[in-house]
Amino acid sequence: MEGRHHKPIIYGMGIDVQTGEVFPASFPVKGPDMDLRSARLFTGSEETLPIYDPSSGELRIGPFDYSKFPGGEALLHMPDHMILQNLSTSPFAEPPHFVESTKAAVRYICNHPRPRETVFSNRPRCYIQDPQTGEWVPRQA
Repeated sequence: MEGRHHKPIIYGMGIDVQTGEVFPASFPVKGPDMDLRSARLFTGSEETLPIYDPSSGELRIGPFDYSKFPGGEALLHMPDHMILQNLSTSPFAEPPHFVESTKAAVRYICNHPRPRETVFSNRPRCYIQDPQTGEWVPRQA
């Protein structure tokens, strides 16, 4: 609890699959195309799509479309506190990056209203992790 507002004790957790131990964890690296992935969820997609194939080590995104988002441009001009109050289910408990991430997803929706055509060209975006750097690098689908 912070002041009069309840807040989570932790925002992320990990599980040791060998022992079942649960521990607090943070995930600063979210992987590639986070704005695109967030845009899909932000527009109300209820289906969760698996994007990582552990057997090949490949991360595969799309192709997909999302619902139209009327008023997106206006939302980008709202003050941060309005975005928190109107787009969060728990505005006093959001992590610091909430508003920035929300605006990035909305900006992506506005710039790419038909991602199947403009982002994917009807092909998935595929990535593999560079063994030297750990960075996700594009791979041809």
